[in-house]
Amino acid sequence: MDLRRIRSARKSREVRFDPGMCGPCNNDRSQPFDRAYEAFSNYVWDHPELSQQASLDMSAVYGLDWPRQVRNLARYFAKHIGSRIAHDRFPVPPSLGRFLDGAHYAHDVQMVLFKSDPHYQMYLQARRDGLDGRGLWMEPALGMVSTSTQRLTRYSSSLIINFVGVFYRWNLLLDPLDPFYNYQGALLHWRHDLPVT
Repeated sequence: MDLRRIRSARKSREVRFDPGMCGPCNNDRSQPFDRAYEAFSNYVWDHPELSQQASLDMSAVYGLDWPRQVRNLARYFAKHIGSRIAHDRFPVPPSLGRFLDGAHYAHDVQMVLFKSDPHYQMYLQARRDGLDGRGLWMEPALGMVSTSTQRLTRYSSSLIINFVGVFYRWNLLLDPLDPFYNYQGALLHWRHDLPVT
C-alpha cells in the first residue's frame, strides 16, 4: 500500500475494507448508520473535554432523537465488526446481520465506549506542536478459532476516534450484555481498565 496516496482517513480506498455488503445495502440501508457515526465522530473530534468526563451525553450528540440515533451508531459499529471479520476471511456472525436488520440487540456482541490516555496525550502534544492531532485508529484484531470445529468463536478489537473509542467483542458463547447504546449517558471507561481481548 502506498501511503502517499491516502488523502482522507475517512474516505480513501486504501483504508477501507473490501466490499462486504451489496451496493444497495451499503448505500441505502446503512446510510442512517453512517450519518449517526459521522455526527458522533464530529462531536468527539470537537470536544476534547471528553477526556475529563465519566460519561458521554448522547442527547448532546443527537438531540431528542438520541435513542434511535445511538442505536444507529451501534449498527455502524456492528457493520464495522462484520466487515472486519469478513475481511479476515471468516463468516460474519448471524447476530450482526439481525442487528443491522433492526433487532433491538446483538446479543453476543459487547460494545463499550472508552477513553485512551495515550491517544489523548498524542493529541495534546500535536496541539502543542501546532498540528492537528486528531485521528482515527484501529487496534489489532484478536480472534479465537475452535480447534475441533475450525469456526471463529471470539473476535475483538477497538476503533478509536481521536481519543474516544469503542471496544467490541463478539463471542459465540457470550451471555446477553448491557451495551452502551441503552443509555443517554454512556459510560466512558478508561481503555487500560478494559480487557485486552
